[in-house]
Amino acid sequence: MVVVGAGYAGQAAAVSLARAGRGSRVLVVDRRGRSGYPPSSTSGIASYWLEQLGFPPTPDAVSSPIRSFRLVVSGDPPGTERVLSAGNPLAPELGVVLQEANFLGRIEAEAARAGVAFWHATHAEDARRKGDVYEVDLRETHGRHAVTASWVLDAGGYDSRISRRLGITRALPDEDRHNGLEVSVPNTGQHPPDRVTLYLGDWAPSGYAWVFPSSEDGVAHLRVGIGTPLSVRDARGVPVPVRKYFDGFLRDFPEFHLPAHHRMGGVIPTYRPDRKLHRGRVLSLGDAGRMCDPLTGGGIHQALASGVAAALAVAADDPDGYERGLAPFIREMRLRYRWKQVLLGMTTDEVRATMDALVEIRLPPGRFSPYAMRREALRHLRARGLRPLRILWRSNRLWKAVAG
Repeated sequence: MVVVGAGYAGQAAAVSLARAGRGSRVLVVDRRGRSGYPPSSTSGIASYWLEQLGFPPTPDAVSSPIRSFRLVVSGDPPGTERVLSAGNPLAPELGVVLQEANFLGRIEAEAARAGVAFWHATHAEDARRKGDVYEVDLRETHGRHAVTASWVLDAGGYDSRISRRLGITRALPDEDRHNGLEVSVPNTGQHPPDRVTLYLGDWAPSGYAWVFPSSEDGVAHLRVGIGTPLSVRDARGVPVPVRKYFDGFLRDFPEFHLPAHHRMGGVIPTYRPDRKLHRGRVLSLGDAGRMCDPLTGGGIHQALASGVAAALAVAADDPDGYERGLAPFIREMRLRYRWKQVLLGMTTDEVRATMDALVEIRLPPGRFSPYAMRREALRHLRARGLRPLRILWRSNRLWKAVAG
């Protein structure tokens, strides 16, 4: 087996194969110099998923706990404090921000002990079928060569060439590709160290800005970022770079305009996964398979789930089993794509009313399950008068929601 990419999906697949006793037959190739560095994700995730999927983090892999969310909409009246929290001393933690290099590094070390081979600073450029096997073209610092494998697990991210070359995925429309930009800056007390704040409205048209707590080298930091779709245009019809909106956000919130510990950016797919994510014995995982959340752009738990499901399909020699194992996640992401259309069709006042209603929900005790929360939120919003079909019809987005 060749696993392309050593991010969350690729590492989950590799270690799951190792746990199934197949580690010595797995090669992982990754373009980064070492596991999880430089970071490529904000790395916030509900703790529920780490337990459910079999990846409980060690203390050194947690950058910060998440105990509350604050929702801000442009034009809010002064003093608006819209906070969603567990409100229960038995379940104070909603999620965590992971220290990507430590989390993935520990998974890689476990897989390596079971015989998995890792080639870092190696690019997978193409794959093709040759009889009963696949030939994968690799590029390293010292040249190019090819390896053959019975299975290829493509976890190479949104821009991975392999899934596209083999026709599993295709390029996405501009509206469903967000440009993300993030910096890590010191937390000097300007933001709670265990809170996530999301900013919607004029700061990031059709997207949002965020502040996540974190720590860098043991010092409290904040991960401040923004994402807007490539479809955003100015009055002349010219695309607006995400950097322009980020600069505007920092002008409005100068407390976050501080020297950066590190910067990162990239394309975030906010489409919906297809129901079929494999061709032959080539499986498309994580962002490569469009498994990002269309509403939030978050993709870690789907990436981990796709890695586990891929390993089970390989172990059973059943490529079709991959989609069966991922079925609950595929259904959820396709549903969230419909709700993305509802959100994009809302006016700013409707977004504000929706956020006001969301923070009225009392979270249940026990582990915070985002899927259960989504169901409860929809029931509450409908009781408060949300009419999704009316919004979709008015905004001419009904056909997109139905197609999704």
